[in-house]
Amino acid sequence: MPKLLFLSRKDLESILKFEEVIEVVKQGFLAFHRGEAPAYPVVREFLRKYEGIFGIKSGFVKTGDYLGFKAGGYWKDNPLRGIPGHQSLIVLYNPATGIPQAVMDGNFITIIRTGAVGAIASKHLARSNSKTAAIIGCGVQGKIQLIALRTNFILSEIRCYDSIPENAERFAAAMSIPGSPVQFIAQVEEAIRGVDIVVTTTPSTKPILFNQWISDGTHINAMGADTKGKQEIDPALYRRSKVVVDDFKQCSELGETQHNIAFVRTQGIYAQLGEVLSGEKPGRENLHEITLFDATGIAFQDLVTAGLAFNLAKDKTIGIWVEL
Repeated sequence: MPKLLFLSRKDLESILKFEEVIEVVKQGFLAFHRGEAPAYPVVREFLRKYEGIFGIKSGFVKTGDYLGFKAGGYWKDNPLRGIPGHQSLIVLYNPATGIPQAVMDGNFITIIRTGAVGAIASKHLARSNSKTAAIIGCGVQGKIQLIALRTNFILSEIRCYDSIPENAERFAAAMSIPGSPVQFIAQVEEAIRGVDIVVTTTPSTKPILFNQWISDGTHINAMGADTKGKQEIDPALYRRSKVVVDDFKQCSELGETQHNIAFVRTQGIYAQLGEVLSGEKPGRENLHEITLFDATGIAFQDLVTAGLAFNLAKDKTIGIWVEL
């Protein structure tokens, strides 16, 4: 009988290294750009009875033979119950037979692969001498995004803001390190003004980052909008920026781009990130342009990270095998 490998969050935390995830996600972007990692139609629906959002992202990464899906979403009242708001599970299949190969926690993979995306985008779009940053939204994704920035930049000043001040205070205490302190700021405008890099990781459905607050030369990683109706960026700021997306179609439906369709129809966007990584288009071209990365999360990011975990787990004999 076929056997399936189950990997818990603890298993994944023990085998996945951030630098390795960054590399496989980068290669995934290149494969996606070449048409070798198609994403299938996204399911993303509101569960209004339970204040939740349920979604499925699936695809096939031909270069690694990773076929599968991630199912889950976000339940905003979960923290009141003492459990994470985001919940998800990933399933990998043998693409030659359709036999399930692995089931694993999707929460940790979502966190680490989204952090990897932020690291890749900021490396190519922010000024290389960036020293200051603002993290808007101080949950688990805010933490991994700051870790991501520190892989590329020596940050001497970091400001953080959250709509729940206690979250930002805890974030500042937990994420400060010698030479790179994190300061809790009570007002979002004060947190943002004058910094080199801004990262937004909120579930907002209206703009929280406004055009007049942003200086020339700033880079913005807009990581929060991944569902119809979500929005973090002032349309005037979107129009002022050089916009790079993870996937144009998906961003047009789920990301910041959904709120700027009329503008995009006439002006277009600058690039998809795969075009920048492949060298077909340059990333940042000067010190003065504002760059904006619109990220919605693509299936291949989950699949290449899950595939890496699956292969490492087999090599290290980690996880539990279950007979189907």
